[in-house]
Amino acid sequence: ADDRNLDIRSVVSGFGGSGTIISAVHSTKESNASPYFQINRKIGVPLVLIVAIAAFLIVNALGDRTSEPQALDGIAVFPFTVSGSDELANFGNSFARLLANKLDDSGAVRPIDYNTLEQRISRDGLIVASPEEAQIVSLDYDAAGFIFGNILQIPGSIVIRASLYDSDGTEAAEASVTIAQEDQMLSAVDDLGRELLISKYNIEGDQLRSAAVLTTESYPALKAYLKGIELFRSREFSSAFSSFQEATEIDSTFAMAWYGLGRAAGWGSNPRDQQEPSFKKALAFGNRLPRRVRVRVESFLAEIRGDIEKSIVLLLRLTQEYPDDADAWALYGDLMYHNNRSLGFSMRPAVVAMERALKIDPENREMVGHLRILRLDDGDYAGWKELAVGELDGERIQIWDWLFAFLAEDRKSVV
Repeated sequence: ADDRNLDIRSVVSGFGGSGTIISAVHSTKESNASPYFQINRKIGVPLVLIVAIAAFLIVNALGDRTSEPQALDGIAVFPFTVSGSDELANFGNSFARLLANKLDDSGAVRPIDYNTLEQRISRDGLIVASPEEAQIVSLDYDAAGFIFGNILQIPGSIVIRASLYDSDGTEAAEASVTIAQEDQMLSAVDDLGRELLISKYNIEGDQLRSAAVLTTESYPALKAYLKGIELFRSREFSSAFSSFQEATEIDSTFAMAWYGLGRAAGWGSNPRDQQEPSFKKALAFGNRLPRRVRVRVESFLAEIRGDIEKSIVLLLRLTQEYPDDADAWALYGDLMYHNNRSLGFSMRPAVVAMERALKIDPENREMVGHLRILRLDDGDYAGWKELAVGELDGERIQIWDWLFAFLAEDRKSVV
């Protein structure tokens, strides 16, 4: 292009995601256009042309194997409503989470990130008790459809019903399953997910892996894992670490629990030296991980081993495949925030990624803190103050007001 900017996506796909060319394509130029890395002006036109032509030739030589993946329908899976028993209060949330994982693994649809959706419902105090209410929320994520279901406990059995709706609210498929007790949750996820996907997308039943393959055949291990997720989300990191550890002790092949243990190890007072071995264990059973989780694990391991460029590429790819995933954007932005300057890269892509993460999840404290520091670095006090309101008390903000007025030699404001 005239301004020597080149979108990385086609280049990376042509090289199979290799991190070796990222130093050439990670920009030092400030840009408001997009979060994608751009070619550095210092490289010059010849190298830009060589990289572009090489990518073009490789893509054409490999044909469909490197073409852009066909966009999948975004499907929002809402927490199932529960009635008939207070003991099943968390069952609806856990069931929906496992169902979203199964849909993600199917390759037939792209579920809207369940954590993002759950946080939005909780943060805004939304009541999603009907398909009509679910439809309104799903449209905010440009979802092609949504799943809404309910769980009813009656003496001797649990009845689970769900429907898959198109974006306009039309019911496209429905399914129901009855189980005798709570520990049959995984088989219910399998049966319900299979019926909905086969009815709507005409896929073969043997294309779908069981929920137990993606998690564990041990219900006690599953309960410990699900408890760990809830504790991690509420920032009770020490307790979350213990719950994930319990799950891995019950089932040492539980890849998702190893992943959770690795994430929790990086927070609070938890032992950080447990991160790498936990992620290695998760990757050792990588065939039991949903794709988006496997990419996260690979990214974490690359970062721990010092291959920052590879980690950045993996997270960039993840944000493009799952644009509604707040955690992916936050990980991507956080990695660039901590490493871009030392690598000689612009901080602009980090800012764009973190702002995107905050737009999806406004309560991400780490993103707020990072952006506040960057705005101070840029001398953007108004921008800093905008983020500080609600985070700092009024007296502390007044002290900062005074400090900035003093530094700016604004005598009137100081007085």
